[in-house]
Amino acid sequence: MSFKQGLFNTAAAVGLVLGLLSAPARAETFDQYVQACKDQLGFTSIPQFSCKGTQFRFATSGEYLGLNFSESDDFVAHRRITGNIEAVFACRWVGRNGTSNRAVGGEMIVHNRKTGGTCFFELKDTFENGAYPQVPLNPVSPTSSGASNTWTTNTGCTRCHAAGPYIASPQIVDTLAKFGLMNDGHDTFNKKYHAVGATNSTIAPKLNAELAKVTQPVCANACHVMRGSPAVPSQVGAGLVFGAVVMPSINHVIDDISLNGHMPPGKTFSNYRWLNRDEPAGTADSENLSEFERDRTSGKQDLSALYCGSPLYSQIRRLDSDPVFSSNSTATRRTFNLHDGLVCKNSDFPANHPFKCLDTQTRYLCDGVWTPWRGFPTDSAGDDESRSRYQATWGLCSNPTDIQARQVVPISGAPWSDPFYGPRDRFFQFNNQGMVCRNADQPAGKSCSNYAVRFICN
Repeated sequence: MSFKQGLFNTAAAVGLVLGLLSAPARAETFDQYVQACKDQLGFTSIPQFSCKGTQFRFATSGEYLGLNFSESDDFVAHRRITGNIEAVFACRWVGRNGTSNRAVGGEMIVHNRKTGGTCFFELKDTFENGAYPQVPLNPVSPTSSGASNTWTTNTGCTRCHAAGPYIASPQIVDTLAKFGLMNDGHDTFNKKYHAVGATNSTIAPKLNAELAKVTQPVCANACHVMRGSPAVPSQVGAGLVFGAVVMPSINHVIDDISLNGHMPPGKTFSNYRWLNRDEPAGTADSENLSEFERDRTSGKQDLSALYCGSPLYSQIRRLDSDPVFSSNSTATRRTFNLHDGLVCKNSDFPANHPFKCLDTQTRYLCDGVWTPWRGFPTDSAGDDESRSRYQATWGLCSNPTDIQARQVVPISGAPWSDPFYGPRDRFFQFNNQGMVCRNADQPAGKSCSNYAVRFICN
C-alpha cells in the first residue's frame, strides 16, 4: 500500500497489497473502478469482511522479529466469491494503537485465477487517536453503497506482487493453503496476471506497466517466485516503536527470495506443496496427479518443484477447514466418511495379505462436542462401524460435522492409535494418485466439498 503518512510500510505478508508507488491521478471515479472490477473479473458483489477473521501469530522468537513483535496482531480473512474468484482481506496492527475498535491499516485483493484479472483496494486512513493511522475493524464492502467514503484505489500494488497475487511467508502459508490459495491455478508464468480498471483508467496502465517489467523465470526449483530485488524497506520510518518491523514475516520472505530467487516448497510435508486445481461446481472435484502433470507439461502452471512420478500416498484437506486426510489411512477400508461411518471388510484384502481389519472405534462431532468413542468388535467378516449402526445403538445428532476413528494398537502401554479424521464426503477415488469426489455419489441434496491435495513422495 502507500506509505501511511510517511510513518510505516504496510508490507503484505499474506500475498495482499504492498504498494510503494506514488498514488497516480485517477480519471475514473471509485464507483467506475468497482464496476470495471465486476465486469472484467465476473462477479456482482464482495462480502463484508471483519478485521478479526483470522489471526496470524509469529513465533515467539526468531532472528527476524523486531522489538515487541513476538506475536502478530495482523489479521486476514478470505471469501470465495465464485469457484474462480477469491477475495482476501488483511488488517494490520489490530488494537495495537491503544483502541479496541481500530486497526492501523487494511488492504484487499480480488483475483480471478482463470483470467488473472486483479483489483486492489485500501482502507482510507484517519487520525482520530494520536499519531497512528486508523481504519475500521468492520468496514463496509467495496461494492456497498457509499463505499468510497471508506475505501480507496489510490494505491500502487505491484512491487512485491508483480509475479502474482499471493506471497506466502512461512508463518501464514498454512492458512493460505487452508483457503486453497496455494497452487490454485493462479498465474505462475506471468502470462495473464494483470490489474483491471475502467476504460479511462490511469491506474490500470500504470500498474500493468509495472507488472510488465518483470521477467518471470521458469520455476525449476519452486513455484512461488516473487519479483527480484524488491525495493522494500525492512523497517518502518521514524515515529513507531523505534523503527520496529511492522510485518516481520515479509522481510524473512524477501531475504529468502534474495538468496534463492523463490519461496521454496521445502520438504515433503511443506504447506507450500498444497495443490488446488478444481472445484465441485460441475459434476465432481478432481485433484489427480495426472491432471496436474498435464497442467505442468502444457504450460498452464509451473508445478515442477511439486511433482513426483510415484507418490507413496496423497493427503487432502477440505478448504476452509483444518483436518487433513491421508489415503494411506483409508485405502484398506470399504467406507470411511461422515455419511456412512467406517466399514472394513476382510474380503477386500488380498488372500496373502499379512493383516486384516483392525478393531476400530469412531466418534462424531455434534454441535462442537465430540461424542464418546464407540466401537463394535471385529468378527470374521471384518469391522462394521457404520454410522447407522452407531445411531441405532447409542444415538447421534442429526447433523454431525466431523468423524474421527482410532484403532487398537497391540502394543503394551498404547492400546489405541492417535485419532485420525475421515472426510465428510464419499469419494470415488482416493489413493496415492489423488482424489475424485463425484456429486452424484453424495446423499440427496448434497454435493462434494472443495478439496486441495498434497502428494507425499520419497
